Amino acid sequence: MKKLFPLLALGALLLVNACSSDDDLAADSSSNTSTVTFNLTKPAGVQTRAAADWEGYSDGTKATKLYVAVYQINTDDDGNSSLSYIKEISQLPTSDTWDDDLTQTVELQLVNGNTYGIVFWAQAPDEDCSSIYTRNFDSTSPNITIGSQTSNVEAYDAFYKYETITVTKDVAYSIELTRPLAQLNWGTNDYDAVYAAGIDTTSIKAELTLGAGIGTQLNLADGSVEASKENTTFTEAHADRGEEFPVSDYEYLNMNYVLFAEEQALVDATLTVSATGMDGHTIEVSNVPLQRNYRTNIYGSLLTSTVQYTVEIDPYYTKPDEEINLDKTEASTLEEVVTALTQGVDTIVLTGNIGGDEDETADDYEGTAITLKDVVVDLNGYTLETESITYGDNVTIIGAASEVSEARTRTTDETRGTIILTTTGEGILSTTGNTKLVLSDVIIKAKSSNMVICTGAPTSTGDSIILNNVGIIGGSSSVGLCVYGCDNIVVVENCSISHGWFGITQNGNNLPGSTFTVTNTTITGPYSGIYLSSNTNAKYNTLTVEGCDITSTEESCIEVKKTNLTVSNSTLTAENGDSKHTDGKQTYSLNGSGSNGYGFGIVLAGYASGTAYEGTVSLSDITYVLSATSNPNGTTPAWNACYYDGSGAAQYEDDGAVESEEEEEEEEE
Repeated sequence: MKKLFPLLALGALLLVNACSSDDDLAADSSSNTSTVTFNLTKPAGVQTRAAADWEGYSDGTKATKLYVAVYQINTDDDGNSSLSYIKEISQLPTSDTWDDDLTQTVELQLVNGNTYGIVFWAQAPDEDCSSIYTRNFDSTSPNITIGSQTSNVEAYDAFYKYETITVTKDVAYSIELTRPLAQLNWGTNDYDAVYAAGIDTTSIKAELTLGAGIGTQLNLADGSVEASKENTTFTEAHADRGEEFPVSDYEYLNMNYVLFAEEQALVDATLTVSATGMDGHTIEVSNVPLQRNYRTNIYGSLLTSTVQYTVEIDPYYTKPDEEINLDKTEASTLEEVVTALTQGVDTIVLTGNIGGDEDETADDYEGTAITLKDVVVDLNGYTLETESITYGDNVTIIGAASEVSEARTRTTDETRGTIILTTTGEGILSTTGNTKLVLSDVIIKAKSSNMVICTGAPTSTGDSIILNNVGIIGGSSSVGLCVYGCDNIVVVENCSISHGWFGITQNGNNLPGSTFTVTNTTITGPYSGIYLSSNTNAKYNTLTVEGCDITSTEESCIEVKKTNLTVSNSTLTAENGDSKHTDGKQTYSLNGSGSNGYGFGIVLAGYASGTAYEGTVSLSDITYVLSATSNPNGTTPAWNACYYDGSGAAQYEDDGAVESEEEEEEEEE
């Protein structure tokens, strides 16, 4: 099978220009002519493509009809140029006239001294592409008008070139035709999953709608495009799954050729998918990059997910392979970060430090409507410094998104990047519920006294917070991690939290009750390293602490209410360094709205006066380092753990303490 478009070998077409450009070319016995030879070739990008055996849309084999239009270029006394049409030549090819390398030759006999403009236009025969192209060559402005199109029609593929020459002698030109079209492909990898759900995949159709700016007419002489001011819809059609999608492991869902300008621009796209037994499925992608002679691919699990997709623009047609991959794009300014997020990219890699200057702040982008569903911001060892931005009541991640459903931030090498959050409210906040925040391999610093990380609206539920290898450096009264709402999942692993207030806490004023897992983490600060509040209507928390080192310089290491608690293999240090503890006595107080434990490793508190601590407790292999010398009763030893028994403080006997070496020696004796 020939993979590339065959151009017509026209043979020797002897054309001679008369003195008047309004007349047809005719033979000139004076021989004041030269033979101009045009060797037309396939696009170089196809030849250099790594997959030389490409079998799929855009192999060019449909564009078999070649049109040649010849114009004389006239210049007036003021230097203004105009075109005068001379002749259009066309002829259907036959396969045995094609060279092996699909190079075709056109010869024109033209008058010496004249300047000509030559239009080459190759397309499928009209009957194959439903007369989609209307050619208007007999004018001073040769153009092609495009009619209404249907999706998945390979016969719309086309090529062109406009060449200007001044004839002085016999000469040969090598002409590379290129596409005046952008190709937009949609690929999916979940046909089998849809079939397993009982959907007839052969009935799947997709209709594409693009925003304003799509070309309706192409001027073949100057390359300009007349664009529609309205949306353009490409009629729905069944996908041809037999065509090879440009990205491996994906199959076609929709393909269209789009007339567009030479420079890249961004267009909003909506793909509406329908099938027998399936409700209408709409996929919206903002700011899709389209560019003439480039191919843009959008792919993902498009039939079963509308939020996880990749966008890339592939210079397939005329240039060696080099990707502008909007699945993983680079950014060195805050503007580039915001732009990438509006495009719905999956990964943003920083290539320089961002923020920290007065010329560009997050406030410049307030009001930008962005919805993140799954994005990786790879700090790549650089610093991202930005204020949080408020859109209405929402405070957003890295100054960019109004709703955060999943955000991951990580580096690709040993050098951590740094997020610096400043001055305006909480650092990272989701107000939607059922969201996921994943941070790994970063350092987060708060310049102000506000919370470093804060996720979930007061009544939101179902949030997930996952921190892995994260360093949190808080301000003088900052909270390392604050969680609102209930039924949230919090995982903190291999982290370091330096806080000014609490290390990990939850808002107890609404409906708390979440699951916390803290492992191999160091937490240091004045107040409790972990403090989980609660109230009468709240659900139980579940807190698991394993392999941690928690230090409180003024209060107790862990204080919880209404919590099923497990602590193991950890060191709890209460330095009791506040001035009110100079007597070395542990203290515990309770009122209707809160409880405070000073100098204990663990405090099991009640959420209201008269209500004893509620929740299960399992403590094991804990090393307590307490600076207090006496317990709340004023006698020694100090208690490792205490609980509220409904009226006051009581010692929690089964504290899981690791015996000292001296105690172990006494037992052996």
